[in-house]
Amino acid sequence: MKKFQFENYIETFGNVCNKVKKGIEAKAYEGAVDGGIIGTGRSDYTQDVTGYSLYKDGKQFVLYDVPGIEGNESAYEEIIHKAVNKAHIVFYVNSNTKKVEPKTAEKIKKYLRNDTDVYSVINVHLPPKAKRVAEIDGTYQEELKAAYEKDEKSIKPQTEETLKNVLGKNFKSGILVNGLQAFSANAFDNEINTSTIIPDTEDKNLRSNQKKFFAEYSDDIDAMYKDSNIKSITEIINSHTENFQEFIIESNKKKLIARLNDSYEKISNLKNDSIKMGGKFIDAYKEIKNFVSKAESDFVSYIKRGYIDNAVQEVMNSELEKMYDLIEDSEGKLSGDDYENFFESRKDEMEDAIQNNLKEGYENAVQGFKSAIEEAQNRFGKDIANLAKFAAVQFPAMQDMDFNKIALEMNFTGKDFASAALKVGSLAFSGFAVGSLFPGIGNIIGAVIGGLIGVGFVIADFFMGKEKRIAKAKAKAKEIFDDVAMDVIDKLEKDFQFEEYVENIKKISSNIQAFCDAEISKFDLLEKNLNKLVKYISTKQTNIMELKNGTL
Repeated sequence: MKKFQFENYIETFGNVCNKVKKGIEAKAYEGAVDGGIIGTGRSDYTQDVTGYSLYKDGKQFVLYDVPGIEGNESAYEEIIHKAVNKAHIVFYVNSNTKKVEPKTAEKIKKYLRNDTDVYSVINVHLPPKAKRVAEIDGTYQEELKAAYEKDEKSIKPQTEETLKNVLGKNFKSGILVNGLQAFSANAFDNEINTSTIIPDTEDKNLRSNQKKFFAEYSDDIDAMYKDSNIKSITEIINSHTENFQEFIIESNKKKLIARLNDSYEKISNLKNDSIKMGGKFIDAYKEIKNFVSKAESDFVSYIKRGYIDNAVQEVMNSELEKMYDLIEDSEGKLSGDDYENFFESRKDEMEDAIQNNLKEGYENAVQGFKSAIEEAQNRFGKDIANLAKFAAVQFPAMQDMDFNKIALEMNFTGKDFASAALKVGSLAFSGFAVGSLFPGIGNIIGAVIGGLIGVGFVIADFFMGKEKRIAKAKAKAKEIFDDVAMDVIDKLEKDFQFEEYVENIKKISSNIQAFCDAEISKFDLLEKNLNKLVKYISTKQTNIMELKNGTL
């Protein structure tokens, strides 16, 4: 069996690469292997990445055959990315019958994120003739030379210009190759004088074409091989293997710098987006704080200034009206005992009424505070949907412990902010046990009335006219009720510590505001860490670019 030599290595191109394999059994067609992965013209013939080992001076290199990008590219996008990321050289194969479109070049660029060298292999389609009449058709060599000259002036410049415009310095040059001819020249075992190509099938006639090529070249396989121009690819591969260590190091440095550039761009964009989005959330949290602060102020003002006055005065005004009715019925003829009996008989009702007023007033004040928080939360909730983009952003993956350590410090996302926002309301709906806030109000009222009894009341003048007598009695009643109301208010304000209820609200308010401040600080932390990552990547880039050639 003939051992495969690297210099004779041939990659055939029919949308895909085919590794020529030697070492078949001498007489067994079943052992033929060459052409097994050559396409049939059907789109997406190659559907996976296959690696083929090459050996040069005892060192192993790998050629990866990948699916094309002209067909159902999306189905193979991930495996193409994976293969190209490993590559130090990429051969892009296109036919001489079809121009390279800029959008195709953009697809190539999408896969070349790591600054890999690219060569264009232009496959020259010139099938051999079964029966050639040299006087009429000329020789195959003449026809091939004309095809090369034509493609050299047309498809090659167009291909090179299109790829250069998109790929820039990554693109090196275009190469004209007659792939089928090169394949036919190489897929033959000279030792046993047998083709190594799989037998012809309904959709593959490679062996028949090989026979035609042999006839065209009068069995001069060396001339076939030379005219195919496949050696140009061999020379490119050889040139890279001669100084492969330095080349791979420099190539890896390019890949690393390209990856850092990619990460730098992503992190910078993430930083800008986070600052913009963070500003909106900071404003929203500040709005919540303003709402809470105002709600707290309103509650404290109500409790400390008008709360008891309103509760007591409302009851006293109602009771005064009842006294006025009593005065009207008696035509103003009331004694001190009448006033005392009125207060004694109404004491319990007055106590309950004031108690209920105080409780209702407190509940209303609490509900006002809650409503303010609810309103702030509802406003904030309208912005939560905007978190989707922020939450979806992913940090670029890097095999770098320091980078990943910084990224891990940012252990929160937009979803966390959205979830946190919902907690604002729950903070405001706890800690409000509204029961019998002011027990013993009856004792206070009783004590106040007892104090007034000793003062004595002016007896109505029975010789005064009815209307004057009634008016004078009402005026006296108004004076008494005002004094009772003032004394009850004073007693309540002295004997009951409303600061406890004020402090309860202040505590809730403080918790909410502290919560908002903590959430705001997360955006500051996010920006700080993003700045740290940007600086870290920039330093890495500088350090790599300052390394000597061939060192890493």
